[in-house]
Amino acid sequence: MKTIKTIKNLLLITIILSIVSCSKDNDLPIKEKFDDGIFVSCEGNFMSANGSLSFISEDGSVENGIFESVNGFPLGDVVQSISIIDTLAYIVVNNSGKVVVADAGTMEFVANIEGVGLPRYIVKAGEEQAYITDQNGKVHVLDLNSNQVTTSISVGYAPQQLKVIDNYAYIANSGWGSGNTVSVIDISTNQLTNTITVADNPANLVSDGNYLWVLSGGNTIWNSDYTAIVGHTSGALTAINTTSQTIEKIIDFPEGQHPSGLDYYWDKLYFKNGGSIFSQSVYSTQLDSNVIASGSYYGQISIYDGHLYAADALDYSQNGLVYEYSLNGELENTFNVGIIPSNFGY
Repeated sequence: MKTIKTIKNLLLITIILSIVSCSKDNDLPIKEKFDDGIFVSCEGNFMSANGSLSFISEDGSVENGIFESVNGFPLGDVVQSISIIDTLAYIVVNNSGKVVVADAGTMEFVANIEGVGLPRYIVKAGEEQAYITDQNGKVHVLDLNSNQVTTSISVGYAPQQLKVIDNYAYIANSGWGSGNTVSVIDISTNQLTNTITVADNPANLVSDGNYLWVLSGGNTIWNSDYTAIVGHTSGALTAINTTSQTIEKIIDFPEGQHPSGLDYYWDKLYFKNGGSIFSQSVYSTQLDSNVIASGSYYGQISIYDGHLYAADALDYSQNGLVYEYSLNGELENTFNVGIIPSNFGY
C-alpha cells in the first residue's frame, strides 16, 4: 500500500510540474517574424505606387515586399522612411501623403494617417505623441493613441530629419538646398522656442550624448535658366550644445563637396561624401575624415548591431542593393532589396 501511495504521489507531482511548465512556456514572449533585423524603406518609382519595405534578418536572410505580402495591398508612392515606435512601425509614404501604421513584428496593417502633406520623417516626441516633418514647412503633432494629427507647427521650408533630446525636438530645415536653420520645439507645449542658423542645406541630425550634430550638404547655385552651375556654398558639420542651444563647433567641407547621410557610433560620425563613406572623430576640430568604403550610394546610411548599412539604387528602375560593412569598411554581405532603397529603421 505504501508503494502504491508513493507512486500516486509521484504521478501527482509529475502532473503539477507539467502544468507549471506549460504555464511558464505560455508566458514566454512569442518571437515575431520581424523582430531581429533591420528594415529597408524602398521608394519605388515615382508616380508608380510601388514603394515597398524589405527586411534583412540578423541571420542574413532577406524578405522583400513584406507589407504587401502580409496585407495584400501596396504601401503607395515613394516610401520615404520608417520608424519603430513601441511595437508599431510608422512607414512614411511621401508622395501618397500618408503615414502607414503596421505591427512591427508581423507587418499587419493598423491604420493610415493622412492630412500630413508630403511627409519625410517621424519620431516619438513625448509619451503619447510623435512629430512628422512635412516638406511644405510643417511639423505635424500626432496623437499616438488615436493616430490623429492634433496640431501643426510652422518651421522652415522642406524640413528633413528631426531629433528629440530631453524636452526639445530639433528639426533640420533643408529648404532643398537654400535652407540654413534648425528649428527647436518644446515638446511639452508644442511651441517653437528657438531657431539656430547653420550652414546651407541641413538634412541630417545625430546625437553623441554631448552634442547634437547637424550635417549640412551645402547648396549648388545655378544660373537663371538652370543650364549651368555657377557656384557652391560649403557644407559643414555643426555641433550644437543642447543645454545652451548654442553652436560650439563648426567643421567646414571644401567648397563643391556636398556630404549627406549621417550616423553615429562609438565616438565617430559616419557620412557619405562623393562616392565614399567616411568616419570622423567627434573630438576633432577640423575635417579629419577617413574613407571607410567607396561605391555608388543613395539615401541614408545606418549603423545597426555594430555593422554599417548603405544602399545602392543601381539604375533607379530595377531592384536595388544594400551593402553591409564592418565599421572598418570590410564588405561583409550584399543584399538584393526593393526598388530604390533609401532609408533604414530598426
